[in-house]
Amino acid sequence: MKITDIQTTIIEGNFDWIIVKVYTDSGVSGLGEIYAGTAGRRMTDLLKPFIIGEDPLDVDRLYWRMYSAFQREVGASLLAAISGVETALWDIAGKEMGVPVYRLLGGKYRDQVRVYADCAAGEGDEDVKEEEIRLGPVVLKGVHTPEAYAAKAVKVKAQGFDALKFDLDLPDRYKQDRYNGAIGPEEMKLKVKLVDSVRAAIGTNVDLAVDCHWQYNVKDAITLARKLEPYDLLWFEDPIHSENADAMLKVSQRSPIPVCTGEHRVSRHGFRDLIEKQAADVISPDVQKAGGILETKKIADHADEYYIPVAPHNIASPVGTMAAVHASASFPNFLLLEYHANDIPWWGDLVKPKGGSLVQNGRIAVPSRPGLGVELDEAEVQKHLKKGSQLLP
Repeated sequence: MKITDIQTTIIEGNFDWIIVKVYTDSGVSGLGEIYAGTAGRRMTDLLKPFIIGEDPLDVDRLYWRMYSAFQREVGASLLAAISGVETALWDIAGKEMGVPVYRLLGGKYRDQVRVYADCAAGEGDEDVKEEEIRLGPVVLKGVHTPEAYAAKAVKVKAQGFDALKFDLDLPDRYKQDRYNGAIGPEEMKLKVKLVDSVRAAIGTNVDLAVDCHWQYNVKDAITLARKLEPYDLLWFEDPIHSENADAMLKVSQRSPIPVCTGEHRVSRHGFRDLIEKQAADVISPDVQKAGGILETKKIADHADEYYIPVAPHNIASPVGTMAAVHASASFPNFLLLEYHANDIPWWGDLVKPKGGSLVQNGRIAVPSRPGLGVELDEAEVQKHLKKGSQLLP
């Protein structure tokens, strides 16, 4: 069996879900996903010369070929493309051998993967205007009031989730200076109020995490963490930029709440200092960005040497999410997997077998079908293709 082609398309959801398909001369094909918001789709053409004509079952060797070919200039977009292709190769390998992907990784530690619902912000009614937060090309919308956060938390808890996450970075109007990472007195009070309202609404039997999206300086991040200590938070995510492991270590050592970071880091090499300095209490590699399924497992295995749990970041379609499920099932120090599509009612319908029930009571069952265990439902995908995109043959 030889690889003959790679093609991509984009499904327009709450993010652009970039689906990649790898074809072989035997008729077996595999699906993967490239991280949203990157130039990864264009990068797949650069990868073709290094894998077309190769045996798709040599997954790790082909990862090495793709990675090493661009080692001096590899970045997030190229790693995202490699991640999508690598996932598709595992899908092919599982189908060819008649086993689920996790079996090829050494088996599974769990039958279900626990997910947390990323609630972002609160919801408003027709009389409440949504506010926007701009993070580069990504726009986060929602209502940033304690009442709206509490209402959203109650709604999502009622759907069966026992772990939730909310954003604490607020619209610019609350900030005294949008560049220096400082948290002003009124903004600090509001952040505490948001958490207080959610915790009061959901009680103490639901795990609650908060995300800061790298917005704060070291001093104010530590101050905020200390003010949030009474609310028994699962983690305090990305309080500062993650490039500087020493600065992150300073925050994590002084924060009474576990610090989580890692979604912007790629490859096992990019996680090494974070893990070996024990600069974070939880790490969050993204399968669609960090290098794919096996690279994520390698990152997790290294973290396990330091007893650091792993909570993969995930904003993917069901294709990428199932890739993350197989990875998460395969390492012992898995904690939680992000689920960021709770507000997209047709999310699960994008795949067959029909996946509307993929998430049940805050869990995703680890599939027993060969490969990733899902295929695209072309009729549903057609409804949600991004303008200019076409169905994959």
